[in-house]
Amino acid sequence: AGYSQNISSFTDSATGKANYNFTNAFSDADYLKAGIAASSNDYMSFSIGDSTASLSRMQNREEGTGFKDAPNQVIFHGDLA
Repeated sequence: AGYSQNISSFTDSATGKANYNFTNAFSDADYLKAGIAASSNDYMSFSIGDSTASLSRMQNREEGTGFKDAPNQVIFHGDLA
């Protein structure tokens, strides 16, 4: 069984791109976003300009090939509203 940890839904918006919607919004969009990519050739980035207190957008890329769907682990820390 998994634990939601304040994630109300996850949307696969395109290849290698995902939206995380929060059950309880953070107090603002300046919360900590961190993650681990699936392999050593992958890297993750968060669309900071597109993130809000209730939504975070993440992108996964494979070195040299563009966006890639892959399992990742993410964590968000901050003050809740």
